[in-house]
Amino acid sequence: GPGVWELQEKGVPHLNPKVTPILRAIPTSTHMAVVKLHEAGLSKFTVSQNVDGLHRRSGIPPAELSELHGNTNLETCKKCGRQYLRDFETREAFHVFNHTTSRKCDNPACQGQLQDSIINFGENLPEGELRKAFDNAQKADLCIVLGSSLRVRPACQVPEVVLANGGKVIICNLQKIPQFPSSSRSMQIYSMCDVYMKRVLHELQMDIPKFLLNRRLKITSETTKGMGYIHCKN
Repeated sequence: GPGVWELQEKGVPHLNPKVTPILRAIPTSTHMAVVKLHEAGLSKFTVSQNVDGLHRRSGIPPAELSELHGNTNLETCKKCGRQYLRDFETREAFHVFNHTTSRKCDNPACQGQLQDSIINFGENLPEGELRKAFDNAQKADLCIVLGSSLRVRPACQVPEVVLANGGKVIICNLQKIPQFPSSSRSMQIYSMCDVYMKRVLHELQMDIPKFLLNRRLKITSETTKGMGYIHCKN
């Protein structure tokens, strides 16, 4: 159905008591189906407009993913570029254009300031993520659009680039997308994403993997005055 931004544009209040907070959300069947297609080598790249980080959390390699609008759980060192994927929301600043967090880079040789990766209105999209998205769009023979209303630029131009370079486009959405260029190489399927992706993997004779949450625990020990201590850090 209509997305948050489309409802906001129409002045329709977006009140849904069933909405799950981002930090409690887990990858859906659609997310895991995309992971399976990556693992099988059928999907080469995924472009996401969401900031919930679920595609990355589901298991898609960062090199095969562009999160155009950022990731609420991801912060990056301004000095060396090292990334840190957290299990909490990294944004702390109140000013819309301030992305500094209270943490520093773990690298002793760097110790640079970390910043969140969220892209707010009025800010440019990250050049690296944008370049990866359009580079892969130019090479793609098929682009599957899942759930997007294709109204937010420049993200909505990715499937247009696929079409312009001779590829095919499939749009899965419950609502009509009249602004997308009409072509014999594009089609729309009116369906829920989970229903559609389950059918796709069924036709490919593939099973959708279950999401497993893996956590890393760092354990260190020290001895002080004959007493032993163990420290655990998540």
